[in-house]
Amino acid sequence: MGLSNNQKDKIKNLLSQKIENKLKKYGRETVSMPFLARIIQDNEKIASY
Repeated sequence: MGLSNNQKDKIKNLLSQKIENKLKKYGRETVSMPFLARIIQDNEKIASY
């Protein structure tokens, strides 16, 4: 038994709302930006960011 279209819509709306709220509350990383440094691994690009 799968989910009804109504249930799918409710889940979709809930997830969208949670993501939007998370992005609104997101704080920038500190000056060292360890997460960004791991992803990009290029000091010049990190400095320009």
